[in-house]
Amino acid sequence: MITNAGIAYEKGNINSAWGLWGRLSSTLASKINTKSVKVYITEAKLKDPKSIWNFFERPILENRGINIEYIIVK
Repeated sequence: MITNAGIAYEKGNINSAWGLWGRLSSTLASKINTKSVKVYITEAKLKDPKSIWNFFERPILENRGINIEYIIVK
């Protein structure tokens, strides 16, 4: 299990756990080898410009031409 290891989670701060998770997510997004993905996400995270999804993952997938299917969860 990966945790924040006592590092503060501050959205927008690349030196916080937010940045750590963002880098991990970016690496995973860059290695997707399918033409489409399903994303399970809340409305709040979908609308948040500093969510890991919007700031890191989505741009990588879009730039790679991967089709994104959103499944909104509560």
